[in-house]
Amino acid sequence: MKLQNIFVIAIVLIAGIGIASASNAKTNLNKLDSINLENGYKLKVLDADARSDPRMGTIEVKKGNDVQVQTIIASNQFFFYNDNGNLMVSGTLDSVFAGATADMIQIRDLTQFDSNGNIIAYFDKVTLIEPN
Repeated sequence: MKLQNIFVIAIVLIAGIGIASASNAKTNLNKLDSINLENGYKLKVLDADARSDPRMGTIEVKKGNDVQVQTIIASNQFFFYNDNGNLMVSGTLDSVFAGATADMIQIRDLTQFDSNGNIIAYFDKVTLIEPN
C-alpha cells in the first residue's frame, strides 16, 4: 500500500470569527512534506527523528522563497515564529512517527495570525512526511 493512500489530514480552517466549511479548507496534497498557509507562507518538515529520545522534528517557515526560520522541536513542544514582534505562526509538535519507507510528524493547533494578531488560519492536526 502506498503511503499516499493512507495519508490523512484533518483540518479546520478559521477565518476571522467564522468557521469555514470543509469544502473551503486548504490542503497541500501534492507536496506532502509541506503545507501552504495564507499570505505566501509555507510550513515544511525538513527532518523527522523517531529514534531520538525525545522524538524530534525540524521544521521551516518560509514566506515566498525566503526562509523565515528553521527550528528543531521535540514531541509535545510548542513552537512559534514572530515577525517584528508579531506572532505569525504557532503550533505544537504532537507526534513523530517512524515508517517503513518514510518518517512523519504531526503538528496540532497550527495557527497563523495576521500582523494585527487576528487568526487567519487554524489547522487542528497536520501530518507532514519527511522528504527523502
